[in-house]
Amino acid sequence: MKNINTQNKVALKTNQGARLIDVDQIMYVEAKENYSKLVLVEQEYELICKTLKYIDNHFAFSGFVRCHKSYLVNIQFIKELNCNGECKLILTNKNEIPVSRSGLKIIKELLYL
Repeated sequence: MKNINTQNKVALKTNQGARLIDVDQIMYVEAKENYSKLVLVEQEYELICKTLKYIDNHFAFSGFVRCHKSYLVNIQFIKELNCNGECKLILTNKNEIPVSRSGLKIIKELLYL
């Protein structure tokens, strides 16, 4: 993954070569063992061979929050925080993302709750 600051895009290595993705189009990133699944606005996704920890440490873009050990979410797509039972984030596309206890603290600070 390479940061291209001038255009707010990220270059991702794929099996077919490379793909430039606008960071604003990434809704969330989900850990899949030693891979990461980038879920994009149009419900398409890219599977890349980088861990979520690597992405979290090397993403040079603001606006993403680690809400769970397996998820990194773009805050512009958070619609609501639901804590009936287990806490989860509801995204604008109605996907539900789990929130851990430590992630809840971060989310509450972020949302001024």
